Amino acid sequence: MSAPGRWVWLLERVVTGANRAEVVRDMEEMHALRTERDGRAHADAWYRRQVMGFAWRALWFRAPRRKAEGRARRTSPFELLRQDTRLAARTLRRRPSYALVAAATLALGIGANTAVFSAVNGVLLTTFPYDEPDRLVRLFGYNVREGMDFGTISFPEFEDVRERARTLDGVAAYDEYRPLLTGGEAAERLNAASVSAAFFDVLGVRPAAGRFFTAEEEVPGSARSVVLSHGLWTRRYGAAPDIIGASIELNGLAYTVVGVTPADFEDPQLSASWGEPELWRVSPTYFGEAVRGGRSFTAIAHLRDGVTQAQAQDELDGIMRALAGEYPDQQTNQAMVATPLLDTVVGDSRTPLLVLLVAAGLVLLIACANVANLALVRALDGERDFLVRAALGASRRRLAAQLLVENGMIALLAGAAGVAVAHFGVQALRALAGGQLARSANIAIDPGVLAFAILATVACGAAFGLAPLLAVSRGDVASGLREGGRSATTSSARRRIQRGLVVAEIALSCALLIGAGLLIRSLAQLQRVDTGVHIENTLTVPVFPPIFAYDTIADVTQLYRGLETRLAALPGVRAAGIIDILPMSGSFNGMGIQIEGRPEPPPGEGMGAETRALTAGAIDALGIQVVRGRGVEPTDRESSRLVALLNETAVTRFFPGEDPIGQRIRVFGMYREIVGVIRDVYEFSPDRAPEPGLYLPHEQAADWVRTNPAVLVLRTEGNPLALSGAVREMVRDIEPRAAIGEIQPMREVVAATVAAPRFRTQLLTTFAAVALLLAIVGIYGVVSRGVAQRRHELGIRMSLGADRYDVLGLVLREGMRPVVLGIGLGVAGGLAISRLLESLLFGVSAGDALTFVAAPVLLALTAGLACLLPAQRASRTDPATVLRVE
Repeated sequence: MSAPGRWVWLLERVVTGANRAEVVRDMEEMHALRTERDGRAHADAWYRRQVMGFAWRALWFRAPRRKAEGRARRTSPFELLRQDTRLAARTLRRRPSYALVAAATLALGIGANTAVFSAVNGVLLTTFPYDEPDRLVRLFGYNVREGMDFGTISFPEFEDVRERARTLDGVAAYDEYRPLLTGGEAAERLNAASVSAAFFDVLGVRPAAGRFFTAEEEVPGSARSVVLSHGLWTRRYGAAPDIIGASIELNGLAYTVVGVTPADFEDPQLSASWGEPELWRVSPTYFGEAVRGGRSFTAIAHLRDGVTQAQAQDELDGIMRALAGEYPDQQTNQAMVATPLLDTVVGDSRTPLLVLLVAAGLVLLIACANVANLALVRALDGERDFLVRAALGASRRRLAAQLLVENGMIALLAGAAGVAVAHFGVQALRALAGGQLARSANIAIDPGVLAFAILATVACGAAFGLAPLLAVSRGDVASGLREGGRSATTSSARRRIQRGLVVAEIALSCALLIGAGLLIRSLAQLQRVDTGVHIENTLTVPVFPPIFAYDTIADVTQLYRGLETRLAALPGVRAAGIIDILPMSGSFNGMGIQIEGRPEPPPGEGMGAETRALTAGAIDALGIQVVRGRGVEPTDRESSRLVALLNETAVTRFFPGEDPIGQRIRVFGMYREIVGVIRDVYEFSPDRAPEPGLYLPHEQAADWVRTNPAVLVLRTEGNPLALSGAVREMVRDIEPRAAIGEIQPMREVVAATVAAPRFRTQLLTTFAAVALLLAIVGIYGVVSRGVAQRRHELGIRMSLGADRYDVLGLVLREGMRPVVLGIGLGVAGGLAISRLLESLLFGVSAGDALTFVAAPVLLALTAGLACLLPAQRASRTDPATVLRVE
C-alpha cells in the first residue's frame, strides 16, 4: 500500500542526487512491509518520521553544504583543507580514545623504525669526516697458503709499500697502545694509538690546535711527540691553549704535545680492541724495533686521483711478489689486500643492522594493519552518517577527503610521538650496543633521520587509511539506510578486508618470532660453550705499573712476585696469580716456534702459536686443567730450566701421534722443554675455535713480555667483587704509581665476548614480542567485533537448538581460520629471514626444526586465547533478549 502522497512528494524534494529514485522506491517497499506487519497507521507514522528526519537533515546539512560547495568552487584547495581539518578535529574530539590508541600504536612502530634507522644512518650511511673518505682503503695482510686474513702487516712491509707504490699518494701505519698517563692528577690508563707521521695527512684532517706529526719525528733519535684528542684536552687539561709545546709523561717517558684533533674527529680504530683513542704518538724507537715477521700493524692508504681500487690492488700484488723473492723466509705466501675503509670499519655491523631494520619495518607494518582494522571498525560505525550525507548530495570525493584528513591528523600525532619514542630508543640503543656496534657515537636524531620519520608518518597515514576509505566508498546509499545500515556493515567484502589484515599481522609476527627464536637458540649455544677457564668466584684486576721508572727487569719481576704473594694472603682468596693476556680479553700475541730436531720449514710455512705468560697461581685461579705432565710451578724462575706448556690443539697440529712431553721447542730464540699439556682455552670468544696455544712461566718470558702490564687473577670463596677494595689498597701499598684498570669478575669478561650477539638478540626479541602483542590485540578486536555484529544470528542459532559449545566452536573456527593462514605464510617468511640471519648463527642451522615448530605453536596458542574470550562471551548470549531487542 502506497504511503501518503504529500509525504512522498516531500521525500522526493528533500532527497537529491543520483540515488533519489532508489531511496524513494526502498522507502515505499519498507512502508508496504510495515503495513502488512503492524497495520496502516503504524506504517504511516513510521514513514512520516523517516521523511521528517530527511527534512531536518536537509535543513541542517544540505543548504549549508550547497553553500560550502559553491564557495569551494570559488576558493582554493587550502580553504577546503582547512574546513576538512576543522571537521576532523571536532570528530576526533568526540571520540578521543580512538585517536589516542591509534596514535600510540603507530608511534611505537614509527619510533622503533626511526631509532633503528638512526643507527643505520650513523653507522652505514654517514661517511667519515675526512677529505675524500671514499678514496681511503685499509691494507690487510693475508696468508695465501692458510687462507687466513690477519688484518695486520709488519712495519717493514708497510715501509716497502710506502716506498714502492705509485697508485697510492699516502700510506700510514697504526697500532694499539695503552700508556699510563702520570703527572698532575692521578695516574690514568689511556686508550691510544702508535701511528706513522703521515697518519693525519692521509686522512685529510686539520688540527684544532697546534700541528700534526712531521716526517722528521719518525726518524730514530728525534724527540717523542703526541697529539691529544679534543676530549682528552678538554677533560684533563681544561682546553688550555698552552698545552701545545707542554710535556706530559707516558709510562715514565716525557712526550711533547704538538697538536689537538678537532672535536668531530673520528678515529678509524683500525685495531679497535679498547675503544676510541684519546692520544696518538710517533715512536721512532718502537717502529725501529719492528721485525718483518712480526705482523702487528694495520695500515691505511689514500688512492691517487684517477686510480681505482682494482689498479691499486694489481700494484700491491706485484709488490708482494717482489718481496717474496727478496725475503723468502718471511714473505712467501704473504699477500696484501686493499679494502674500502668504511667497509672494514662497519663490516661486522652491517648484517645485524639490516636485520634489525627489517624487523622494525615489519613491526611498523603490523602496527599499520592493526590501526587499519581499528579505523575500519570506526568508519563502519559511522558509515550511516556518511551515507546520509551522500544521500543529501555530498560527493564521494568530499567524503573521502574528510576521511583522509582525519586519518592524516592521527598519523601526524603518531609521527610527533614517534620522534619522541625514537629519542629514547636511540639512547637505549647506544647503551645496549656499548662497544659492540662500530661508530655508535654517530647514532643520533639528525635532519636525515627526521626526514625518514616524516616519510614513515606519511606512509603510515596512507597505509592505515586505505582500508576504511575503500570500505566506506563502496557503501550503497539505499541499502545502507535500510534498518540502520546492517546489511552494509556486514558485507563479505569488508569481512575479507578485516581478515586479510589479520592474516598479514599474523604472518609478519610469525616470521619475526622465528627470527628471534633462531637468535635466542644461537645465543644459548654460545653461552653453553665450555671456555676452559673457571668463571665463578673469579676476579680480574688489570694493573699498569710505571715500567720505565724501574732500573732493571729484576725490579719488575720482584714487583709482580710481591703482588702475587700479597694477593694469595688476602682473606677469602683461594688462589691468586698473574697473566699477561687474560683469556677472551680481545688481545693477542702470536709467536713463531721451531721444534728441535726437525728440518727448517719451507719459506712461509713456519709454525706459530698464541703465546701467554702466567704464574703457577694463575693456572689455579683460572681453573686451567692440566691433562698431561705438569703445569707452571713456583720454582720456574728466570734462572731455572726453561719450560713450556702446549694446549691440546697445538699438540694435535704439531705432534700428531707423538708424545710432546720432553721434546723441545725454540721460542724467543731459546729452546724450552715441553713439560705439560693443558686443556684448550678459548682465548678470543666462544664462537672462535681454540688456536694452537703456548704457555710460559711469567718469569721465563722475554723481557718485553715481563715488562708489559699484567692482569691479577683471584679465585675467591664468595662474591669476588667484595675483595675489590682490598685489592686496590694492596696494589697502592706496593706501588702507589700504578694505575688499576676496570676490576671485573671473570663472568663479565666472558659475557662481553657475546655482547654483540646478545645485543641483536635482545632487540630482535623485543620487536618480535611487540609484533606478537599487536597481532593478538588485532585478532581479538576483529573477533570481538564479529561477535557483536552477529548477535542476532547467534541468538537465532541458539533459539533453534544450538548449544553454547556449538556457538563457542563456531566463533573459534572462524577466528582461527585467518590465524592458520597467517602462520602458513609466516613460516615461509621465516625461511627468508633465517637465510638473512644465517651468518649470525652459532650452533644452530637456519632451518632449525625446534624453532620452526615452537614459534608457530606459541603464536597459535596466544591467538587461540585471544579468540577464546569473545567466543565465551558469544556462547553466553541469551537468545530471548537478543530477539526481543531486534
